[in-house]
Amino acid sequence: MQQLAGYRLVALLGEGGMGQVHLARSPSGRLVAVKAVHEHLAAEPEFRERFRREVLAARSVGGPFTAAVLDADPDAARPWLATAFCSGLTLTEAVAAHGPLGSGELATLGAALAEALAAIHAAGLVHRDLKPSNVVVTRDGPMVLDFGIAKATAEERLTGTGQLVGSPGFVAPELIRGAAEPGPAADVFALGALLAYAGSGRPPFGTGPAHQVLYRTLHGAPDLDGVPDERWRDFLGSALAAGPDGRPGVGDVLGWCVRRAAGEPWWEGGRIAALIGRREEDVAALVAGAETEETPSAAGGQERTERSASAPSRRRLLLWGGALLLGGSAAAAVVALSPFGKDGKSPKASPPPVSYQHGRALWSRPVGTAALLRDGDALYVRATSRLTRLDARTGAVRWMYTADDIADALIADGLVHVLRSGDLLDQEIVALDPGTGREKWVTPDLWLNPRRPPGAPTLGNLRRADGSKAALTVSDGIACLITYASYSTLWEQRTARGQRWRAYGFDSRTGKDLWFYQGSAAGVVGVDQAGGRIAVAASATSQNDSDRELNCARRTPCSSCGPRTARWRAGFRAARCARRPIAAPPAPGTTPWERTSAGST
Repeated sequence: MQQLAGYRLVALLGEGGMGQVHLARSPSGRLVAVKAVHEHLAAEPEFRERFRREVLAARSVGGPFTAAVLDADPDAARPWLATAFCSGLTLTEAVAAHGPLGSGELATLGAALAEALAAIHAAGLVHRDLKPSNVVVTRDGPMVLDFGIAKATAEERLTGTGQLVGSPGFVAPELIRGAAEPGPAADVFALGALLAYAGSGRPPFGTGPAHQVLYRTLHGAPDLDGVPDERWRDFLGSALAAGPDGRPGVGDVLGWCVRRAAGEPWWEGGRIAALIGRREEDVAALVAGAETEETPSAAGGQERTERSASAPSRRRLLLWGGALLLGGSAAAAVVALSPFGKDGKSPKASPPPVSYQHGRALWSRPVGTAALLRDGDALYVRATSRLTRLDARTGAVRWMYTADDIADALIADGLVHVLRSGDLLDQEIVALDPGTGREKWVTPDLWLNPRRPPGAPTLGNLRRADGSKAALTVSDGIACLITYASYSTLWEQRTARGQRWRAYGFDSRTGKDLWFYQGSAAGVVGVDQAGGRIAVAASATSQNDSDRELNCARRTPCSSCGPRTARWRAGFRAARCARRPIAAPPAPGTTPWERTSAGST
């Protein structure tokens, strides 16, 4: 295992403009994040001096909600920095999983972050890049990361003219204009924007290209729709004041939030705590897998062993973003924009974007391949691995339910009914509380359903109770789960082996099993339910024209194909026969259907 200054490098977590970030173990066994500067940057005296100052600034910060700098060597051939390793969710991930925070939850978060900023400011520093991806929610609370761009307020600025240090949407207007040195009020502005995001699910100055976000920050008012209440709207409005003199101090923010904080921190229970625990387990599996890749051989050398299948991949860890990379490297955290001229002066205000007469987008959110379901002010986005409830008015995430093989979702009788059906999964209905997303009831294994007749045949020799397909309908207090095998092609007809479609009735409010019905050997092509009746359309024939021709050729002998027993040995010949008429059409009135119809008229 490679080492750097006594630290054993467990895994390469990422690489940015400043250098590489490694997950490592200290000599005492503690997990840390080690940032190693690129060699070409270390050769530049100006960069090395900046790195030395940034290390000194970061090491002077302490507090319960800041990630401590543990060790560093800015004078090494390849400078490096070791910080405490924070395993958890970025605030972006936490808000997506939990949904926008309520008043007490938001105050608890605000108090912790204000305390972190107070510790930073007490050391004579300004963070200057506080944003959701630089906050990691751990089991010990939210941790403010990335002091790589923190500067002593009295120090000379080392950033170049025309550069902006910070992130659009969270950087204060005075820093955009370059009219003043960054002070604590700039961090208060960023904290206000961060809390507005956590309370509404969206940034207060919108999204889009950086120059548009910066323009709205300079010339527009923050969008605070969706924050918990009017008190929060007024408070965040003051924190986001255009001028630094109009903003409260960090101590004022801390006191305001402490008086309104919830009794128990929201990250210590429920879904967030479970996700944090899962991250910690994955990190432990990664470390265990990496440390067993190389073990001493009998000859005293090294022999590679196979990584545990349970260890998460490096790609999976990289997807965690700031939770493992500690907000990225110092250089990567600098957004080098050039909104000003060469002289560094602010240009005249450019005209606002054109407002089209046919309408405007109120909000947007990428959802990938998904289906939409609307119920009043709730908008549900259904994908195969998650069901997300959004506020239709603001686009804020209210809750997210994650599961494999989500096939459908219906809203009825005060619950959200989710159908799960996959090739390796027995079908089930999961009923969710529409307000919280928590499970209310789940149908048991269909194999054990008491309404199902004993000894009912299964599909082949598999344990699966029914076919691999399913449909769901909910109405009038009944949730009906219909299972079936597909009969849409000849191959599926053969592999179905006469599998019948089946219907299971459950009380839609409680999940209690009510009844069972077994239909014919066919696939289901349509389902409807209304007025206390359930209609099922089933078909046992191929839905493909060419398949139907081939099927006909194999059932009906013709002169060129020979008898039935010979036809199965000449499949290609039978298929060719299917492309021409097999026999002359029957005379009118001679088929059983026509005779029956004639007798009934």
